[in-house]
Amino acid sequence: MVSVRFLRFFLLLGMVVSLQSCFDYEEVLFRGVQNVSVLERTDNVVKLQIDVKVDNPNKFNIKVKKSTMDIYINEQYVGKTHLDDKIILKKRTEDVYGVVLRANPKDILKAAMGSLGGLLKGNVTVRLKGDVKGSVYGISKKVPVDVEEKIDLKSLM
Repeated sequence: MVSVRFLRFFLLLGMVVSLQSCFDYEEVLFRGVQNVSVLERTDNVVKLQIDVKVDNPNKFNIKVKKSTMDIYINEQYVGKTHLDDKIILKKRTEDVYGVVLRANPKDILKAAMGSLGGLLKGNVTVRLKGDVKGSVYGISKKVPVDVEEKIDLKSLM
């Protein structure tokens, strides 16, 4: 006779294997920055909205949670930036999402002044590096991000 524990174990194992096929994960693709704008500028904070094009080829929505990343301007470390809002990447869609970042304006100014060449050219290279947290059906995962993009300074004025 088959014991009840043995039967439960195989039922649980079967459920895990069948659920795993639901979570076939394909990498989310970053397709570039569409626009950059200043939402708020005070002595303590600069809030930037960066519209990014993202392709989610998966058959499920991905919830991107609040995260903290390092920000660099022209290869100079500026400080930490915070992703303030949760974002839902729609399943099987390539779309543009407004990502709001918050940073210290003194740190940004210091890095910008340190790279006068970029200011004279009229553009700077902004790099975001860190881990972004996402979840699908309540299961969380950290994804490393290292994105670099040239931004026209006129778009920030």
